[in-house]
Order: sequence, then C-alpha cells, then structure tokens
Amino acid sequence: MGEWTKYYQAVGETPNQQVVRALQKYTGARRAALDLGAGNLRDAKFLLKSGFKSVTAVDKEPQLEQVPGVEFIQRPLENYMPMPNTFDVGISCNTLFFVPRDDTPKILTRSYNALTEGGIFICNLLGSEDSWLTRPEIGAVGYTEEEVRAMLANFSIEDLSYATGHRPTSAGKSAAWAMWRIIIRKE
Repeated sequence: MGEWTKYYQAVGETPNQQVVRALQKYTGARRAALDLGAGNLRDAKFLLKSGFKSVTAVDKEPQLEQVPGVEFIQRPLENYMPMPNTFDVGISCNTLFFVPRDDTPKILTRSYNALTEGGIFICNLLGSEDSWLTRPEIGAVGYTEEEVRAMLANFSIEDLSYATGHRPTSAGKSAAWAMWRIIIRKE
C-alpha cells in the first residue's frame, strides 16, 4: 500500500480544517473554485457542498473518481497555468511543500492572478522545523518566517499563522510538524 493510499484512508472524506474555517468567514461569491493538489477530492467535494457551482481540481496523479461539478486536470502544479480572474476561491493544502522550492512563488503568483477581485487563496507550507525535512526520500520543502514573508511580500495577507506540535502519521508513529497557514486576498 502506497503512502498516499494510507494517507487518504486516514483522512477519508474529512475536508482540510484550514479550508473549513476560512470558508466559514468568507462572504464573497461562490461561483468557481480551484483545488491545487486535489488528491482524493475531499476538499473539492467540500467546496461544492459549500455552494461553489464548479471546482477545477488539479493533481499530478490520475483521478479514479468522477464527481459532478468537478473538472479534473491531471498535471503537476508547477505546469498548471490557470486563466486570470477565474476563481473566487483557490486552495492548495498539504501540497506546496512537495513542489520544487523555486516553483512555489510562481504557483502562488499564478493562483493569485487566477482569483477574481475579493477572492482568497488558502494554502499551507511546511515550517523549517517539520520532521519530514529530515527524511530526504519524502522530498519536502520547508520555509523559515523570513522566506515566507518574502514570498508573500506582494500579496494582501488576510491570515498568516504558524503552528507546531506532534501528531501521529498515517503509519501510526508520532512526528513533529510545523505548518504555515496562509490566506491571501486579491483586492
């Protein structure tokens, strides 16, 4: 059983809680949403249930499930070019830390440009203290506060927070985690 299969079994259909909390406060339009790194479509399904008319879901892995209202695009995030001014909300949770470091600012800029006026982009990045960074086979990228602030310097930051702790992995082992939670708004 692959790592992602274990992870999807562990999280099931439960949407990312950062997305849930952000949408509870979001009062803008709910026409189209973008889910970068859509995985098992749990967040795409939540976006539809939250009133979005359509969701574009992008992931490099093939999708096994067809979901009405979700347009799935199989492509690495660093190669996806969304149309400007298209999405009211964009998300990329638990994904950007798996793309090459040089591509993350480009993906953030493309995602921001793809937002409609007043739209938000919800994402997270690993902090420099995360235990995944000690495992080269994972290939994860972590960021210091200085690096995160530099990446976000040209955006309107609605929320930026940092959290650390210990949680069990999908394999049941305890691991230290460190996460930047980010929401930027297009004005």
